[in-house]
Formats: sequence, structure tokens, C-alpha cells
Amino acid sequence: MGHTHEDIDACFGTIATWFERNIIQTPQAYKAEIEKAFKDESKLHCIVKDVFVVPNYQIFFGPYIDKHFGRIHKQQWTQHQYRFQVVTISDLFPYGVKFTYRKFSCDKVIVIDKKPIISCRSKVGKLTGLYISSYILF
Repeated sequence: MGHTHEDIDACFGTIATWFERNIIQTPQAYKAEIEKAFKDESKLHCIVKDVFVVPNYQIFFGPYIDKHFGRIHKQQWTQHQYRFQVVTISDLFPYGVKFTYRKFSCDKVIVIDKKPIISCRSKVGKLTGLYISSYILF
């Protein structure tokens, strides 16, 4: 994709310039700010139409997803960092994309767990039942 010098490029430029100067935190603010950007910057009237569509990702991705992937955000299986990588198309990666994930999004992590107070050894653990279960370096 490159610069086409079409009218649509000017529209995207207007939006990009506006968003560099304004913080957008909600879908409603996104709509309002796009409409305001065109009114203030290019004097054009713009109406943003929200089209809400939920595709059936299960049918498309289902054959390629690990059967345990459904628990990715549940309790001890929660994952916080995702990585999509372009790879050579192969039998393992038919779409040329490798997806990996890991439990933490930083390199140094202290995991605090809860266990029965009677089995805690530290002073804080005996009061709260909380203890440091691991310190992880990636």
C-alpha cells in the first residue's frame, strides 16, 4: 500500500492529524472527534455510521486453534502478552502467521498467591494468607 494521491488520502490525513492532537478513549468519542475533525479542519460535513458486525471467527479459525485455547483468560491459564509474527507459509502456518502468547507482559514478575494461613511461614502470610510463589525472569 502506498500513497495514491486520491481524495481518500486527504481524508485519512485529516483524521491522522486530528488524532495526533486529541485523545480518544471511547467509541462514542471516536465518532464525535472524526466528525469534528472534518468540520474544523476541512469544513466538510461528515457523518460516522457505526456498523456493528460480529463475524463467526470459530468457523474460520477453529481448525487452527489448540483445543485448550478457550481457557486463555481463565485463572491460572491467563495470558497477557500476544505476538503475531509473519513466517513462511507452510503446513504449520498455512496463512503465513505465527501466533504466540505468554503469561506476563514484562520480564520480571512476582506472583503473589493465596494459600491457607496455617501453611504460611512469613509474618505477612500468617496474617493474610498471601505469599510470593515465584519470581520469573524471561
